[in-house]
Amino acid sequence: MNVSGIGQAIKSIPGRIKQYATPRNEVAAVDSFRSDPASGFIGGGINGLFTGGPIAGLAGAIGGYAGALTGKKTNSFLKSLGVGTAVGGTIGAVAAAAFAATFGGPIGAVALASGAILGAFSGATGAVTGARRGASVEGTYGGYLTGMLAASLGGNSALLAASTASAGVGAAAAKPAGRAIVGSLVGAVAGAVSGILGGPAKVVAGAIAGALAGGAGALIGKPIRTLIGNAMEDASTRAADKAKPWADSHLGKKGRIGIGSLIGALEMAPFGLAIGSALMFTGLGGLALAGGVAAFAAIGAVSGGIKQKKADDAAEKPAPPQPKPAEG
Repeated sequence: MNVSGIGQAIKSIPGRIKQYATPRNEVAAVDSFRSDPASGFIGGGINGLFTGGPIAGLAGAIGGYAGALTGKKTNSFLKSLGVGTAVGGTIGAVAAAAFAATFGGPIGAVALASGAILGAFSGATGAVTGARRGASVEGTYGGYLTGMLAASLGGNSALLAASTASAGVGAAAAKPAGRAIVGSLVGAVAGAVSGILGGPAKVVAGAIAGALAGGAGALIGKPIRTLIGNAMEDASTRAADKAKPWADSHLGKKGRIGIGSLIGALEMAPFGLAIGSALMFTGLGGLALAGGVAAFAAIGAVSGGIKQKKADDAAEKPAPPQPKPAEG
């Protein structure tokens, strides 16, 4: 490639980034409330595990499931969020007490409060994820990234969970200004709660950091996730175009499902990589990176396999009989 070609390639980078960060029709169409308890369980569990350890993971999974189940029955995002937060907080406190009793540690107020706070944030994130509202789910990705920065600078690890939940709630607003305002307000409250065990100074610092992280996360989550998703969709489509014909001729239906699972894993793994990279700085190190990639790749593999099986079943279903033309 000559110098002129290199220059053109560099100039085209901003345009290509903008193109990939623009939601496509099939992505933009899924921004409605359709609560799914299984998604709440998985989302709350993964968030809790990576932001607060096994206790928060358990609380987030149960809280997310309960919140999403409430949302499914009532069709209310706020009720879903409230139940997810309350159940997550309760389970977090109970699990912290059970852990201390099992291993002979003291059941102190600080441990109970810490379990309740992390459990509440994780349950709230599970409810947001379970809502299956595209913008809210994308907001949690932005909240992970901004929360990681806030937690590192503020010396308060609970800010990571607080920012994730706050950005997801804020991203549900219809317009960018609304997302920033709601994310900031919810983030300020959640940030203050995250610092409550550290005294007044931590409360104030947590409120400021939570407001900044919640508002910013609600805004950046959608373009970041869209950019990664679109890029991976194009890459996986090109890979599928080459792999599927071979799978059809050599492996049959099971092979196509396997290819579908592989493509799904490849599409989701970068999200785990991004989140795991952020969480490496919270003290989890390489475990966060490996766990993030593995968890999201597993979710993508299951989803991709199911999607391919449905497509195969639909293709094998005989076409409905055509009505006979009227005589006469």
